[in-house]
Amino acid sequence: MIILISGDKNIGKTTIINKLSQTFECTGIITEEFFCKNERKGFLIRQLNEKPDENNAIAIMDENFKPIINSEIFNKVGSQMCLKCINDNKKIVLIDEIGVFESNSFLFLEHLQKLMECGKIVIAVLKNRDSDFLSKLRQKYPVHF
Repeated sequence: MIILISGDKNIGKTTIINKLSQTFECTGIITEEFFCKNERKGFLIRQLNEKPDENNAIAIMDENFKPIINSEIFNKVGSQMCLKCINDNKKIVLIDEIGVFESNSFLFLEHLQKLMECGKIVIAVLKNRDSDFLSKLRQKYPVHF
């Protein structure tokens, strides 16, 4: 079963994922901001229930505060995280969030698709933007707002 959650900013999508992770035995993948001196430095990817690691930065903000995407981290680290979720004995996978940063990380997208099709309950936050991969997900699975 695949459940996709999408919607505007600050409506509680991440809160739902956090509540589910506290209530059920889950595995998963989280992308989140990281900061230095209260300034957003970029975004990183981590395994659910593991500490953030700035070495897993998927995007670093440039001097104009625009993200510079690191597809290599998605392809190496993110793909391994997908495989770890598939092989984990937990039946629920939480993903927060699938967005546009990974659009050119084809190995990661391939592993993410395998994760979505592995037979587990996958509950994922979907960025409220457009990309080929996001459009395919929206067409294949129902999206809840």
